[in-house]
Amino acid sequence: MTFSYGPDWGVVEYPDQMYLKNKLRADGWELAFNLVTNAKIADPNSAATIPWPQDFVAYLRSNPYIEAGEPKPVTFAGFDGIQIDAHAKYTGDKRTFIDLSTSDWLYLDMEEMWRFIILDNVNGERLLITMIVNPPLDELPMFADEAQKVLDTVVFSTP
Repeated sequence: MTFSYGPDWGVVEYPDQMYLKNKLRADGWELAFNLVTNAKIADPNSAATIPWPQDFVAYLRSNPYIEAGEPKPVTFAGFDGIQIDAHAKYTGDKRTFIDLSTSDWLYLDMEEMWRFIILDNVNGERLLITMIVNPPLDELPMFADEAQKVLDTVVFSTP
């Protein structure tokens, strides 16, 4: 995968994640490309983690700490997927939400707005693209416009 970004972004790379932080809003706007084929996710009924669900939308709707919006089909860089917005509610403690093989990455520890794009098969891998907005939560559309400038440059190479 290749992509381009401007000076308003900082990038951190892990084996299963490319994480971009937008400098226009300190501690507020984050974009990530996550390989979640082997990831774990929060058990909706406990503080444990479980294997990644086959139906991510159904999982979001089953989690009492997440208010999921309506999913819509999308095509991203030639691959079909689902996009869904979700409101993460405060859990009262820091709980892992997404546990990647290299790190715990996303937590249920504060109120946030998330936009997920899930692609189930990008060259054999499940890819979750995540946009995160910390309060003020109504900034998700504004951030999505900024993130789209990066997303429009994504190209997946064939193996």
